[in-house]
Amino acid sequence: VRDLNAILANMTDMLKRLIGDDIALELRPDGGLPAIEADTGMIEQVVMNLSVNARDAMPKGGKLTIATGLVSFDEDYIHQHADARPGRFVCLSVTDTGCGMTKDTLDRIFEPFFTTKEVGKGTGLGLATVYGIVKQHQGWIEVESQPGRGATFQVFLPVSSRANGTTHGVNVRASTQFRSDNLDWKTGYSISHKSDDFDFLGYAAVQHRGMSYDGSGRRLGIEAQLFEDRDDA
Repeated sequence: VRDLNAILANMTDMLKRLIGDDIALELRPDGGLPAIEADTGMIEQVVMNLSVNARDAMPKGGKLTIATGLVSFDEDYIHQHADARPGRFVCLSVTDTGCGMTKDTLDRIFEPFFTTKEVGKGTGLGLATVYGIVKQHQGWIEVESQPGRGATFQVFLPVSSRANGTTHGVNVRASTQFRSDNLDWKTGYSISHKSDDFDFLGYAAVQHRGMSYDGSGRRLGIEAQLFEDRDDA
């Protein structure tokens, strides 16, 4: 089980470098947050990808707010939100003051390779990676945005059934497999692709995590390469 607040605290300096001097970073952690069952590296990937997405929406600068909180949902809320379900969830909220998005864009933002950026400026895999990781952790994402009014991404992750207010050094990996309708990633696929593209490496690592195939060293290799590239970002 993992402490989301601790993960964010350890990422603060890196996030400031990632978003640049023109964007103010504000962290709002909920001090009473229970633990979640999560892979630390994958949660870091979610935070980084959402932060990069926010940064790119604020080319002239702005403010990035990352908050955490504990939430639970009633039946009315569940009926109005297709992915929601009963129980207690830790919420990771990422809000920017950027350009915002239209409804047409919101409907497609988690599609692999969909991007509103210029050719050569983005792969369209950053948010697809976020979606895959969150699904693997039995969670879901909600997004609110309007053109010219910024955007808020809310990631909901279930509270650990073993959470008792403390965290332990256990690295729990979710087993649910995320598959893209646009890509056919086969079991037994040998990862030999070497790429400097941060989004591609993150997406590939998510696609292959939890799959049964030969060459676990190759799987670990692509994840190691991912974090080497992340450190250089």
